[in-house]
Amino acid sequence: MLRPALRIRWAGPAVVLALVAAALASRAAAPAMGDCSGAAAAFGSAAVAWYDRYRHYLDAIQNGPRDVVGDAARRLTRATDDVVRAGGGLLRCLAALR
Repeated sequence: MLRPALRIRWAGPAVVLALVAAALASRAAAPAMGDCSGAAAAFGSAAVAWYDRYRHYLDAIQNGPRDVVGDAARRLTRATDDVVRAGGGLLRCLAALR
């Protein structure tokens, strides 16, 4: 299921950001992670919203007229921007803990 998602041009940055954040989080000490809990929660929320928008986009491609597909694509692009923004905040927080 992830393979088709990687073909979408904006999915790549979101996946890479998630992998980098996971790698940094594993290096940070667990008690210090509490300092970044708000940023982690924002990133998780943005990632869940992105996935919901992605599923809506796939449904629109299969079943919707052109304007519905375009609207779904715009919403997915905004959700991707939110993931990148929240992920950047999480990475900055984690980097500050080092």
